[in-house]
Amino acid sequence: MIKPCWFWMKRRTTAKGASKSRAEAVKAWEKCWKDLSQSQIQAWIERIPFHIQEIIRIEGGNDYKEGRPKQFKKGKKKDIQQNEDDEWEEISSTVVSIGVG
Repeated sequence: MIKPCWFWMKRRTTAKGASKSRAEAVKAWEKCWKDLSQSQIQAWIERIPFHIQEIIRIEGGNDYKEGRPKQFKKGKKKDIQQNEDDEWEEISSTVVSIGVG
């Protein structure tokens, strides 16, 4: 989950150009961290089941494409949340059946 946070913060801390000094950079990053909303963090967390399913679907291969799935783009989450419990149960069963964990 660190990756989306890193890019989100980097975009915001460098939007007006890179910091001129270490102190300026630290101040910008600390402000950005403070401004990071719980709803943004929750949005990243809610994407985790999708990424797990994709990795399982491609059997851990190198075909995995990072980034948001189409359902999540522009804040539109179609039916991802609707069957969250069933999805987690399916993922858990798959993980157990392939011997992960």
